[in-house]
Amino acid sequence: MSGMMPISAASAIAFGLYFLMGLGVFAENPKSAKHRAFLYLNLFFAAWSLPMAFAYSCAGSDWLFWYRLSSIGWIFVPAAALYFFLYLTGNKRTAYHPGFMLILFLIPLLFWVRALTGNLMATSFAAGPFGNVEVHGDRSLIYYIFSAYILAGFGSGLALVLRWGLRTPSRLERLQARWVFWAGIFSVTFGSVSCVLLPYIGNRVLPQAGQLFGLVWIFAIWFAMKKYRLLASNPEIALGEITRRIIDLIVLLDPEERILQVNRSVINVLGWKENELVGMHFNDFFYRNLRKETEEVPDIHEDGDRLVWEVNFLTRTGLTVPLNCYISPVNDGNGELAGFVFIAQDLRWYKDLEREFSEKTKAQEELRRTNEMLEQRVAERTRELENLATTDVLTGAYNRRMGLALLEKEIHHAKRDKTHCTVCFVDINDLKVVNDTWGHKEGDELIRQVAHTLRSSMRESDILARMGGDEFLVVLNGCNLDNAILAWATLQKRVNGIQELTGKPWKASVSHGFAEFQPESTATVEELIAIADHAMYQNKKAQKAGRSRHAGERS
Repeated sequence: MSGMMPISAASAIAFGLYFLMGLGVFAENPKSAKHRAFLYLNLFFAAWSLPMAFAYSCAGSDWLFWYRLSSIGWIFVPAAALYFFLYLTGNKRTAYHPGFMLILFLIPLLFWVRALTGNLMATSFAAGPFGNVEVHGDRSLIYYIFSAYILAGFGSGLALVLRWGLRTPSRLERLQARWVFWAGIFSVTFGSVSCVLLPYIGNRVLPQAGQLFGLVWIFAIWFAMKKYRLLASNPEIALGEITRRIIDLIVLLDPEERILQVNRSVINVLGWKENELVGMHFNDFFYRNLRKETEEVPDIHEDGDRLVWEVNFLTRTGLTVPLNCYISPVNDGNGELAGFVFIAQDLRWYKDLEREFSEKTKAQEELRRTNEMLEQRVAERTRELENLATTDVLTGAYNRRMGLALLEKEIHHAKRDKTHCTVCFVDINDLKVVNDTWGHKEGDELIRQVAHTLRSSMRESDILARMGGDEFLVVLNGCNLDNAILAWATLQKRVNGIQELTGKPWKASVSHGFAEFQPESTATVEELIAIADHAMYQNKKAQKAGRSRHAGERS
């Protein structure tokens, strides 16, 4: 076949368009990964288109040379398309993953080696009325695997775009996705028919033209980028979308304070549509919707070059919204006034948080007071339980168990400090006679009076314990036997004067016995008590015999 066929010219033009669109987008933002991925996709399409321009019109064995030269394009295009759509739809982590990148481009690399060294798709060509047509004679397993790879690459890219368009809340992104998806459906459908289906059924008329159908897809992406800011090529393009997504209420005004643009929060919070507000004077919009009781101008103060105030604003539905408002002038590049920007913060969340915090503070204070009251009650109850466990209920003196424990402790201190300690065992005389004559109530009163007299006559550091019934234990720490005998004389007089003091019909008297603990002694608590108890019985016998003497021993 000789001469330039129309399809060859179309493929050559496609090469130029791919090259120009790819470089043009890349030049807008060379640092953007999206722009680089779009460039790679266009370069592979261009590498497919230019050799095919010659393959359509050449004769003889030259066809195989140009066909194999074009294989780098049509083999790598599915992988490059999937790579681009991963970036476009925000799946950067997958696109950046080294393992995924290796698999994504290793597979087409193996197919490319096969295409250069053997047959991958076409085994020969046939001259058709519109140019040379590929003949797919060798339909081995690798032929079907490669066909599946092509469909998987383009199909995955389309699925990503569809999912992106369905999930995004942005109307702009939905328009972008719509353009790219339907153009992709067109290109992949007709490209698959041209490059896979027709050769499979033995077509000898229509040349394979997948690179020309791919141009529709690339052009749709380029058009969406220009019209709908698809790749957000610079910060100025992204600014409008960023402003719309900010949760604060933003109103842009011209120098005459007429509304130019509002963001989504103004519409969502206040209830007006954008087309109802654009062109309205700001004062007509703002002051008309203040709460009725706010007659005067709000308290406005300056903060640098901006004005700041707080108001209660009425929404279109009549709901009151507290707003913290700012308005600032905006100058152009020459320093001239270009307009104003009004920003308002919805304070409902802050007021709710403030109220919730106040309620929590009150609850915490109430909880603190309750805890303090409970702790006080627990402490009081603990003291009561301790007293019950350590104190004799009738007399208020220590009970037997506590008295023995304290005596053990005093003995330890006497050994450590090398001091004396004297134990006095006391027994109330004739308690049985009082009980039998005047009753147990008077007997208990006798026990209480004796205990009270003993306690009030002792030092604060001395110990008084009721051992049971009519018996008491007195521990005089730091006191030898001689001093204990002198102290007992005073105590004995006070016990004998109980009847006169109280006017009771019974006479109070006690028997006593001493046991002195010296620092070098090895006597135990039980031994000391036994010594004092024995001395007490000696004293009781002496009293009954009409003799008065002090009984005691040193241990």
